[in-house]
Amino acid sequence: NMVGEGFPRTFLWHTAEDASVPVQNSLLLAQALADHGIGFSLHVFPHGKHGASLATALTAFKGCAEHIQPQVQGWPEQFASWERDGR
Repeated sequence: NMVGEGFPRTFLWHTAEDASVPVQNSLLLAQALADHGIGFSLHVFPHGKHGASLATALTAFKGCAEHIQPQVQGWPEQFASWERDGR
């Protein structure tokens, strides 16, 4: 409901397993962005718990192995590439 004129282009990533925030929230935001012609990039990873951060051992909450997800670890480079592209 908050997407409209002046809303910035947005990079989204989520995990399908997130039990705290449903992946549907990111899908709905992506749809709203598309409906308003606002640029976005959406990445949904199959595994990972809420709060995975960089999904590395260094950033895992209290060393939680569930927060270490190699397939998620690529999101910072995906963001950097998207940001460089500027669309």
